[in-house]
Amino acid sequence: MIKFCLNLKNYFSSSILPYNPKGYKNIQKYIEHHELIQKRLSTLEIQEDQFIFAFNNFIDSIQDEDFNEFAREVCDQKLANSFIEGLQRIQNEELKFEKIVDDETEEQIYFTDMNIFVNVNRNVSLFDHEILLNKPNKFPKVTALFSQGEEIMVCLSIGALIKSKVSLIISDQKYEPENFHHVRFMVLKDEFDQNGFFQTLKMAFLLNEKQMFLGQNPTWKIIDIDKYLQKQYPQFF
Repeated sequence: MIKFCLNLKNYFSSSILPYNPKGYKNIQKYIEHHELIQKRLSTLEIQEDQFIFAFNNFIDSIQDEDFNEFAREVCDQKLANSFIEGLQRIQNEELKFEKIVDDETEEQIYFTDMNIFVNVNRNVSLFDHEILLNKPNKFPKVTALFSQGEEIMVCLSIGALIKSKVSLIISDQKYEPENFHHVRFMVLKDEFDQNGFFQTLKMAFLLNEKQMFLGQNPTWKIIDIDKYLQKQYPQFF
């Protein structure tokens, strides 16, 4: 086990970072759609390990000099800004902060939810969109957004509970290596839907989900961790 420590005071607030050091322990009530999502991802040829790798890579980079730039690259804008502001607060208030890498942890992933967002503008945060239509009782949930941008897309988001070998601790909180963290990812195609909503309906009718969601060279973004933004914007999930 490797520990990276900063000399900071003993203080803690769960609102400092969009990350809950304690994570989630009892996960059964969250994973009723796990197998259905697994099958859907298999059809789309999406590997489960890539989600664990992406989360580990992000958390592992948190003390790097170029973290701010990296966070803006791999996260939703609001999530990236929340991490950057939280880390600045930790530094300003001289709080104790640790990153732990435990190679003995057996990493696991369970999928919790799947959401489809229509008319996403890639140039703004997901949470800055206005919701036009929401069908919360369907699986997967479909949310139509209002967007004035030209580069609009249909985006797929995946929620997952991940047990990771990389963890963060703020102010001597108890380390819980067996607990999970809830992470949401959203995929952005390299091209936008020039024909908008009707082209999307056509692709859906033809059951061409891979083209509709992934395109040729997709980019995955982390859009929420431990439901930090879900608590602020519950209408999206």
